[in-house]
Amino acid sequence: MIRFEQPSDENPFGRIFAEIDNSYNPKIFQPPFIFQIINDIDGKIKWESSEMTAGWWANYVEPCNSEAIIKDSKGDIVCTWKWDTNKHGDKSHKVFLDWCQKNKGSKGIAVGTHDGTTGEWVVPIMDGLIEAYLVEASDKQYNELVNNYKNLSNAHTIQSLITSDGSEIEFYESDDGFTNSVSKEHVLNYYNEVRTVLKKSISLNDLIIQCGLQNDLKWLHLDVEGIDDELIMSLDDTKVKLPEIIIYESLNLTEERKSNVIKWLESKNYQCEESGWNTIAILNKLDLSLLVHTCDSYERFWGGMFYTLDSYWDYNYIPVYFANEEKKMSDIIMDCKGSEYKPDVRIKQILTGKTDRNGFSTRFIDAIKQVPSKYVLYMQEDMWLKRNLDKELLVDLIKFMDDVNADSVRIHAKLFYYDGYNVEPTDYFVKGQRMLKNAGGDILSHNATIWRKDYILKHQLPGEDPWSNEEEGSKRMSLDNNNNYHYNIHWYCQPGIADKGEISQEFVIYAHIVDEMKSMELKMN
Repeated sequence: MIRFEQPSDENPFGRIFAEIDNSYNPKIFQPPFIFQIINDIDGKIKWESSEMTAGWWANYVEPCNSEAIIKDSKGDIVCTWKWDTNKHGDKSHKVFLDWCQKNKGSKGIAVGTHDGTTGEWVVPIMDGLIEAYLVEASDKQYNELVNNYKNLSNAHTIQSLITSDGSEIEFYESDDGFTNSVSKEHVLNYYNEVRTVLKKSISLNDLIIQCGLQNDLKWLHLDVEGIDDELIMSLDDTKVKLPEIIIYESLNLTEERKSNVIKWLESKNYQCEESGWNTIAILNKLDLSLLVHTCDSYERFWGGMFYTLDSYWDYNYIPVYFANEEKKMSDIIMDCKGSEYKPDVRIKQILTGKTDRNGFSTRFIDAIKQVPSKYVLYMQEDMWLKRNLDKELLVDLIKFMDDVNADSVRIHAKLFYYDGYNVEPTDYFVKGQRMLKNAGGDILSHNATIWRKDYILKHQLPGEDPWSNEEEGSKRMSLDNNNNYHYNIHWYCQPGIADKGEISQEFVIYAHIVDEMKSMELKMN
């Protein structure tokens, strides 16, 4: 009788649909029926239908943090539905919850909380995952916020108006308080009448400092009705440490303002993605991205790569780009032993267009150009992960590359038959392991390698197949000044689960393990 429709462009937070059909027991439940939406945070009825009988239906949008029930004429509950972020949330809800689960105890600020019943931050705070300073300017909504969070030690409420410069400013309020803003035009978009109040404000930078988070701000959530971009671009990283993740409402920004704030965020090394009414900005703490390069004819090997990335890669720490030819990510739906699987929504896709095998390097160049970071960790679809790469190792490797102005660092194991690998010991150590200098031979390897983006592009030519690309690319690099290194480590399938498009012996050994692990996760979690 109750079903949930997943978030869509029309309904960014999903929709609850209730229909009085013949599935109820008429000996127990008596019409007419009432469909109610009850908020989990304050226990209040957010909305209820008129009386409903057989064949009637009703729906409700924005059901976040709510329970839906159908009651009969006696008040008995016929059926219920309850919001679950992992099952029902849009991308911004799921991404932030996942980040909080991986960064427990992180401190942050939510500005424009209203009464605290909605927002991506609500469930993580209620579950005790993070610590928050909750900031609301309007009197009525602030009082309700205090009441809703007064028993939580990890939530601290602040009544204040936050602006970019901390000036005294006119504040415009409507009856419901959801659109209250310093922008009169914004409030008038929703209501014909507004109240004007002259308020003192503090700047976002000063708020962060007053909360004692100038060096410890991990997350920031903004829902400030039309000035989110102004607050973000007012952040002064000479005074405060920029947060690792920002979620802000971009619904009310013009396309020009959306573009400007994203350009500002990207200049600060954030990866940005729009999600419904909001935009998610995640700080790429390393100027590094992972690029998985493939062709559509090798699709049968994609599943294991996606599964092992889910298990062993932190999408929030280092972004992943998946470069294939034509098949769109939205069309990649896999059957994992009877369970439907879709790639993680945080994987960013690059479509390079279809070529024959001689177009390998052309697609390689196109993919590398579209990755925005200084360094690119290049891999291919048959290099299924076997374990995590330690974050501190990656930090130290990038620092090493910066310190010695390295062009590349191969991060894979030298197998016994890699005769073309000519390496020499150096006096450099990373994580207690000696760095090896690539002294010639196979400099350009399609095994996992961290490349400096400008260097790899300089030595690539279009129109080469994979094998001639490695051979000819290595020759080009050897004729130029080069500074390439090798860090010997085994962390993924080598030589790979595919051999020239056919399954390898490693596939036979590893594929059923990977499938079973993901299948258990999909069925049991």
